[in-house]
Amino acid sequence: MTSRIEPSDAIDTACLLWLFLVDKDLATTVTSVDRETLVWQLLEATAADQPDPYGLARNGILLITLQRAVAEVLGNLKLVGLRAADFVAELCRRFPLMITELGNRYDNRPGFDVKDEYDLQDLLRSVLQLHFDDVRAEEWNPSYGGVQSRSDLVLKQERIVIETKMTRKSLTQKELVRQLIQDKEQYRDHPDCGTLIFFVYDPTHRLTNPTAIEHDLSDAQGRPPAIVVISPRGL
Repeated sequence: MTSRIEPSDAIDTACLLWLFLVDKDLATTVTSVDRETLVWQLLEATAADQPDPYGLARNGILLITLQRAVAEVLGNLKLVGLRAADFVAELCRRFPLMITELGNRYDNRPGFDVKDEYDLQDLLRSVLQLHFDDVRAEEWNPSYGGVQSRSDLVLKQERIVIETKMTRKSLTQKELVRQLIQDKEQYRDHPDCGTLIFFVYDPTHRLTNPTAIEHDLSDAQGRPPAIVVISPRGL
């Protein structure tokens, strides 16, 4: 009996994962590596070292399987039928699912830890780059009140700006609301901000009423329209 295939690099892993997507029964006869393990091996391989695929077919397989792998750790999130801003908001909503999964890595390897807003921005940017062609970080904003600030993430073609915040001991709910209101004014005349998304990551549930913050500060008719996502939000 011919021995089953063990992936040796990211492209091998992507091809085997693609085979699971199109024919699960055939895949199990080709490789002894299960689908979940392939998902994590692909994410780890592409995060650690950018692969250098050649040929249209290999590039296509790598893109499809990377998108599938990220979607699976985010709870099978699908872009189909959603406008870009709604998709990004839903991705932020499910973001803690990925953080949890990244803490349970293959072969008991050390988990990834989001310690501050910089970690949050880096991880979110990496995920967005799988779905959008032009993701920019730390773009300068027009001056507001004599002060110029930087936006965290910008989807240039979709005209979406994403501001990230992570709760901490010094960031009370009152202070968070003040910052969000001030930031909304900052983006009133921003040329690349067709929609403003605030992603507040609250891993330890410090906010006492996240639902009220989302309801009161999200504004579909605003200038610009604003979406506030607090996650995880608790019960």
